[in-house]
Amino acid sequence: MLEFFSPSWTHPREWQVRALAIATAHFSQPIPESVVIQAIMGAGKSLLLCELAATVKLRDGEVIVVSTSTEGLVQELYKDLRNRCGQYRTVGTWYGKRKRMAQVVVVCVPSMQSFADAMRASGKTCALWIADEVHRSEAPTVLAAEKSLTPAHSLGLTATAFRSDEK
Repeated sequence: MLEFFSPSWTHPREWQVRALAIATAHFSQPIPESVVIQAIMGAGKSLLLCELAATVKLRDGEVIVVSTSTEGLVQELYKDLRNRCGQYRTVGTWYGKRKRMAQVVVVCVPSMQSFADAMRASGKTCALWIADEVHRSEAPTVLAAEKSLTPAHSLGLTATAFRSDEK
């Protein structure tokens, strides 16, 4: 069960306010199932993601993991998250040679397993896993990493709520 601070974003869209309220109510329940939010490209999923990451109350040793499919998206989300919650929460990235553990970590999909191993070795736990581009997260490497991460809660975001490739 997650607890949340009140949101403090400016100028959210109506759908984002509703989606955040639904997600926070859902994750406040004991043992909620994973959730997927679908919104069209350009609708502002990253703003919703950042507000969610900013409002989750973390306990000592807990981490919010944000996974995405490319290094370019890692860099974009890192900047957005740092702008939103970097004043009171550490934000790091985990890809290529850039590996920094923090309270919120943006991880590139190919680096998920090494990140999960590092988290486990450091004794940290995953309070919330937010999978950006979740339709690309069914790769065997991601599924194996998910077992290592053992996230308490999971949320997927996508503009493509169907499998774009049957493989």
